[in-house]
Amino acid sequence: MSLHTQQPIPHENYFSTLTSPTAIKELIPKLKKLPIPNPATVHSLQTYSRTAWKNGNKSVVYAHLPTEPTLFPLWVISWWSVLLTHLQKVDKPWRKNLAWIHNARTTQSNHDLHEDAHLVFLELGSVSFKAPKEGFTDHRPIHTLWRLLGNNWMDSTVIDSMLEVLKHTIMSEDPTSKFIVQQTDLLAKLVDVFGQAEASEEQYERHRWLQVIGQDVFQNGKTLATIVHLGKLPALKEETEGMDHWVPLVINGEKSVFLYGDSLCGQKDPVMPPKLRHVLTSWRHMHTSTEFSTAVLPTTQQNDNFSCGPFAFNTVEAYIRPFDIELLRPAQAARLRLQMQLMW
Repeated sequence: MSLHTQQPIPHENYFSTLTSPTAIKELIPKLKKLPIPNPATVHSLQTYSRTAWKNGNKSVVYAHLPTEPTLFPLWVISWWSVLLTHLQKVDKPWRKNLAWIHNARTTQSNHDLHEDAHLVFLELGSVSFKAPKEGFTDHRPIHTLWRLLGNNWMDSTVIDSMLEVLKHTIMSEDPTSKFIVQQTDLLAKLVDVFGQAEASEEQYERHRWLQVIGQDVFQNGKTLATIVHLGKLPALKEETEGMDHWVPLVINGEKSVFLYGDSLCGQKDPVMPPKLRHVLTSWRHMHTSTEFSTAVLPTTQQNDNFSCGPFAFNTVEAYIRPFDIELLRPAQAARLRLQMQLMW
C-alpha cells in the first residue's frame, strides 16, 4: 500500500500485526533515504495509530516500491510528523530567507545592503538554530526569529526581541534614562483591562506591573515607548476587529502627550483608533487628572504590505535616540532587518 496515494484508503490497510524485522541501527539510514509520506497521510496515520495499536497492530506498512513493502515500527509515524513540522515551520522559511540574503549579497546597486547581507550570511553559518536566544527573556530557539529577515510580516516574537535589544541599548548608554521601552504585551494587557466601556479600577489593581509603569509615566514624567498591534483596535467605532498591523506609540509623561504614528499614512496625519485612545485615556485617568493631547509621531510610509514592523521600530528608536538614528527611507527596510540580525 503506497503512502503517497491521494485516494482515501481505510486506515487499517496501513497497519500490520507483524513486527518490523528491521533493526534500529539499520532503520534510521533507510528512513533517511526514503521519501516522507505526504502531510495529510501522516496526520491520518497519527490520528488512528493509537486505535491501531489497541487492535493488536505492531507496525506500519510502507511501500516505497510496489513490490517491496516494508514494515516499520509504529513510532516511525511520530518521527515523520516531527520531521514534517520541522520542514514546514523551520526549514522552508529559512530557505526562503537564505535566497533573500543571496539576492541582497549579489546586488550591485546598493553597496551597504550588499555588505550587511554578506555579514549576515557569514553569521548564520556559525549559528545553532536550535539554540535558545541568549540574553533575552524569551528563550525560544533562534529559528523562531525567521520573520525578522526576508519579505516577511513580523510577529510579536520578532518585535519583542527588537524592543528588548533597544531597551538594553538605552540602559547601557544611560542607566538613569527617562525612557521606558515596553514589549507588545503591555498594550494587549491594557486593552484587556480598559477595553470595555467602563474602566475597571478593581481589575487594574490586580496588575501591579501596569500600575508601576503608569506611575512612572503619568506621575513621574517618564516617557514610554512601545509598538502596538491593531488586531483588537479597529479604526472605526462600528468595526469589531482591527488589522494585522504594527504601529509605534510614545507616551510623553513630561509633556502630557500621546504620540502615534502609522507607516500606512507616513508623514500624513494618522488617526489613532478610538478604542486605543479610550484605553490610554482610561489608564491615564487612574494616575492623573491632567489631560493629554495627541500628536503625530513621524513614521516612514511603507510601500509594501509587510514592512510595518521595521518602520514602527525605526520610529520608536529614532524618537529615543535622535542623534544616532534617522528615519529610514522606504527602500531601507531590508537593511534594518539585516542590521538587527547582526545585533543578535
